[in-house]
Amino acid sequence: CRYVEAAGLSCFSAQGNTEVFQTYNPPIILYLQRDGQRFPVVLDGLQGHQATFIVAGQSRSAPIESLEGLWTGEFVVLWRPPPGVPKRLELGARGPAVAWLADALAVVSGAEQQQRVDRFDAALQEKLKAFQAQEGLKVTGVAGPSTLLRLSHRIDQRLVGQAAQSGKR
Repeated sequence: CRYVEAAGLSCFSAQGNTEVFQTYNPPIILYLQRDGQRFPVVLDGLQGHQATFIVAGQSRSAPIESLEGLWTGEFVVLWRPPPGVPKRLELGARGPAVAWLADALAVVSGAEQQQRVDRFDAALQEKLKAFQAQEGLKVTGVAGPSTLLRLSHRIDQRLVGQAAQSGKR
């Protein structure tokens, strides 16, 4: 992960199950274990239950179920954090990063942002807690790496959906 940070990316490492494939956009690095050897593979795409993996530089397609007994549950998501947003935003923070957080929460909830918010106050914290609960995240009221990643992912999904809708018109 220290190498990707030089390229402006961040790493999010965690344990999970196949539900993470719906939660985060590929590519996702998965760690498999076979015959006592641990090795990474990249989940590069997903269509239903069929996955595309990159293993040793080669693209391979297989059903998600083929991971059973091999995947340790460990995964890493590489993502580009919003510009100027620190790894943690909490009550009392101020500035453009807080404005981004407020705008992002408004976008994913479908609500109109009434006025520019540049201070992380109790009202913004309640909106953040609601988002965390809705997403099945630990409800802390603090925007840490997992919350920021999920929020960025939801914004991306919403923008892709809007682009698809406007293309149908």
